[in-house]
Amino acid sequence: MRRRIVASGLTAGIIAAGLSSASPFPRPSSQAVSSAVGRTVSYVEGEVLVKFRPTASPARAAALLRTAEARISGRLARREVYRLKIGPGQTVEDAIRLFRANPDVLYAEANPILRLASIEPNDPYFLYQWGLRNSGQVIGPPYGVFPRGKAGSDIKASQAWGINCGAEVIVAVIDTGVQLRHPDLWRKIEAWGPDYVELDDEPDDAHGHGTLIAGIIGADTDNGEGVSGISWGARILPIRAFDGDARSDVFKVSDAIIWAADNGARVINMSFGGSDIENNLTLRSAVEYARIDKDIVLAASAGNDGIEDVWFPAAYEDVVIGVAATDYDDVYQTLSTTGGLWGSNYGPAVDLAAPGVHILSTWPLGQPLLNRLGWEGYAYGEKTSMSTAFVSGAAALLRGHRPDLTAGQIETILFRAADDLNAASLPGRDLYLGWGRLNLLRTFHYLEPLLPPLHVEGAYLPASGLRPRSFVVLTWEDNPDNEDGGLEKYRVYSRDGQSRILLAEVGADVHRYVAVLPGRGTSITFEVAGMSDVEIEGQPAIAAVPDRL
Repeated sequence: MRRRIVASGLTAGIIAAGLSSASPFPRPSSQAVSSAVGRTVSYVEGEVLVKFRPTASPARAAALLRTAEARISGRLARREVYRLKIGPGQTVEDAIRLFRANPDVLYAEANPILRLASIEPNDPYFLYQWGLRNSGQVIGPPYGVFPRGKAGSDIKASQAWGINCGAEVIVAVIDTGVQLRHPDLWRKIEAWGPDYVELDDEPDDAHGHGTLIAGIIGADTDNGEGVSGISWGARILPIRAFDGDARSDVFKVSDAIIWAADNGARVINMSFGGSDIENNLTLRSAVEYARIDKDIVLAASAGNDGIEDVWFPAAYEDVVIGVAATDYDDVYQTLSTTGGLWGSNYGPAVDLAAPGVHILSTWPLGQPLLNRLGWEGYAYGEKTSMSTAFVSGAAALLRGHRPDLTAGQIETILFRAADDLNAASLPGRDLYLGWGRLNLLRTFHYLEPLLPPLHVEGAYLPASGLRPRSFVVLTWEDNPDNEDGGLEKYRVYSRDGQSRILLAEVGADVHRYVAVLPGRGTSITFEVAGMSDVEIEGQPAIAAVPDRL
């Protein structure tokens, strides 16, 4: 027996006007759509959600749907929100813009794809990767006696993966090479970069350090094997600049940085460094080329001497993210915490901290463990090299989620989102943790655009004898839901068809703008959008000023 669906109110009026309601359960195909603020988000393909104002008559609503070539495919009971299938050839953005411009529409929006809030990959050794998810588990390998971590002392990776697991972003690993045929890495290698040691194009790892770094950033994840990488979509570009004794020189490294910058890298991991080279113009010019000319995120180790002397290139603080190390209890690592073995260097160039103790990752098959804990194909790493790889993986994840953002924006978001672990004694940025320990989940909060301002209206003032030009006075109000969104300013646009013209940027305390119209009787559409303090534009509110002929 088919259940009878009772239509009432506006629904009945629209259906009576000749529009049929399709099945409420269409196939949920999806596509990635670039929004007006440049963010790439997954929406249900060809659908928008619309709520009409209570004052809208069924006839006017039905007429709007006919104009938009849209049909009802579902209704949210008791909320009177309609799921509409849009006409062929229309983009979701175009349809939203059309509906928002109509005074009978209270709101119109896309129908985003949702994911589970937390994802745990099926890689068997994920259990031991406390830096990604620390539930208080034993932090060592499945043999011996090791301490338990403190629940929550991690970068919140599994929660962040519930939002985005990472798109294809090339991460250059300038290191001892990467084992090119490792079962947990070979599918993730974008190309073989140069080998500055053997002087060929096969940058295989004769040491192991580079393979550790590559696995932290982007090991093949959810493949039922080995470990998990921070960015599931990262593409590793291995460059061998360090020999089997883990040594290189400034010229090799500088050449490697420039080669990576010229061959598609969007993030460069530099888990190396040296002291007393502040005035070396060769290395400085290479990192400036990558960061300033090529807009690449650069992350480097603060150093492992436990002294106030951040290594270079991390100490080039205006162009490189300097990274310190914390442990499974969120404790900053010093010579005293490690029994004198090593400690994070500190100073004003430290920007972030990240896990750097007992970090499980990939290791070259057949390679001796060099007194490390581990087993065939996998090993534990220590020190700020590992921490740097965490930051590079996070940057790759964010660049995949929002490819429109600049390197500077990515850096600022990583800094703002960090957990200020020592806020009680050293609030804000400090010499040890920088802005704090990396928090991958919170970075996505900063990526959310501000909601549209409220009550955007345009008052039309026609030309007169004393006023030779017509103009519009735009007014709006703050959206209270943006209180924690870092509203920095507003942008005012005019729109003519597909053309969107920036008219002005005004401070967050300004709620008025006067626009001069080109001539009497001209109609025009305006958009007002907030801009956050990390330069991410919010969703626009629309004011359509009608013809006044």
